[in-house]
Amino acid sequence: KAVQKSAQRKEKTIHYANKEMEKLQSISIDYALMEKSNNVVVLESKLDWHDLGSFEQLHRLYPKDSNKNTKSDYILSLNSQNNVIVPGNRHITTIGINDLVIVDTEDALLISKKDASNEIQTVVDTLKEDKSELVNAPLEEIRPWGSFKVINQGVGFKVKEITVLPGKRLSLQKHKHRSEHWVVASGTAIVTVDDKVKPVHLGEPVTIPKGAVHRIANQEKDILKIIEVQYGDYLGEDDIIRIEDDFNRS
Repeated sequence: KAVQKSAQRKEKTIHYANKEMEKLQSISIDYALMEKSNNVVVLESKLDWHDLGSFEQLHRLYPKDSNKNTKSDYILSLNSQNNVIVPGNRHITTIGINDLVIVDTEDALLISKKDASNEIQTVVDTLKEDKSELVNAPLEEIRPWGSFKVINQGVGFKVKEITVLPGKRLSLQKHKHRSEHWVVASGTAIVTVDDKVKPVHLGEPVTIPKGAVHRIANQEKDILKIIEVQYGDYLGEDDIIRIEDDFNRS
């Protein structure tokens, strides 16, 4: 009910408050809605269907080599059989192993026996308690305007690669604890800093002092990429005060 009350319609799209959505129990829509509803319509549809509830099922869709290992330009399998391998940005080589699931991401590596991968949810639940930052603040995150990826970080600094989709813009915002330095890596940005708005082109830098009201917009037809360096005593994603937002985020 709280989710429904938070609904806001913008043209043909309905937006719900993030804080209410986050309170919902993380369970299958089958259990949450379908099994409890007495008003369900089923329509016959002719399409391919794969119930991807595990990496073993996902393996059916991947191209495979002659030994049933996942096949990719980023994978080299020697004397190995029947392995599900999902590479990230690194090359993966297997030697003499069988029946494993290997998933490489920016911030975590999963290695599991194939018949044990259904315990991944237990692992996630454990990480939420012991290493919550790994679950709640991954290195790469999708946003309604595009995405960002943390490419380096240390005491007092963080470096991001920000991707802004054509026609999108970030919220008009400011920060209490950090300043930022931007360099355009691809495309042209329309940058707002307090009362100044200007185009910023490839290789041009922009400095955002702590507390300054700022925004990045992409008015071009191509993707915009920004390298952002943050400096400050606190660099969490919750240090954002949104003044105006196209996506109704608080």
